[in-house]
Parts: sequence; structure tokens; C-alpha cells
Amino acid sequence: MSKNQSDEIVSIEARLASINKDKATLTSGNAEVSVPADFLPSSLKVDDVVWVTISTERGEKERREKRAKDLLNEILRGE
Repeated sequence: MSKNQSDEIVSIEARLASINKDKATLTSGNAEVSVPADFLPSSLKVDDVVWVTISTERGEKERREKRAKDLLNEILRGE
């Protein structure tokens, strides 16, 4: 697993353990996760290695919270 905390990005090497028409199962160490099969490239085969990258966008949460507060203030002020 590779983790870069300053960017809030985590990349995990995983193996395609199984795939059917709707669901794919990825494994990494003792962990297992199921994902919709259409999230993966169609050329993947069982036992292929993939990288799963998960990232966060901290600013997005603050933007949504500010927008919600602004809307609430508009409603309360009768604007």
C-alpha cells in the first residue's frame, strides 16, 4: 500500500480474484472488496493485478457545508 497523506491519496495493489457479469472481487493481502464489474477495464482477467486509488477532496466538504449554511441563512432571513 502506498499512502501520501499530504494529498490524501491511497493506492492499493490488488488482484482480480473473480469476475462475473455484474460483480468483480478484488483481493489485497487478507482484504477483499467487491465492485461493480463495469468499474474495471473489460480486458482484465482473473489473477491480473490492478491498482486501486482512493482520494479525498477536503475542500469539497467545506464548499458543501458553506453552501448549506448560506442557503439556511437566506431562508431564515426571508430572502
